[in-house]
Amino acid sequence: MTRVSTKSIVRKKLVENPYWRERANRVELNARFIEGEFHTGLDIPVLERLVNRCLGIDRAWRDITLNDKSLRGDDYGDKEVLEQEAQTELGYTPMHQQSIKKLETL
Repeated sequence: MTRVSTKSIVRKKLVENPYWRERANRVELNARFIEGEFHTGLDIPVLERLVNRCLGIDRAWRDITLNDKSLRGDDYGDKEVLEQEAQTELGYTPMHQQSIKKLETL
């Protein structure tokens, strides 16, 4: 069984229904996505509150660790390395997006 990526599911929703394209509706989309995948039995408004809370926690974590290096974990810098490894596995040249942007400015 092939698992469909989250990104492709979200893209499909955005293509099929303009309602989900509005920023104001993204929390509801998250809530419905969670309910559809995990069948929590929770009402959508409850899931929306949960999603909002999780998004807020994530934003706070990113902001704090961005601005205070002493609070970063040992794996903080791994994201770029992991992205470059994934790009190489997919046949891309690592950092190709940055190279394209630089070429566009020339």
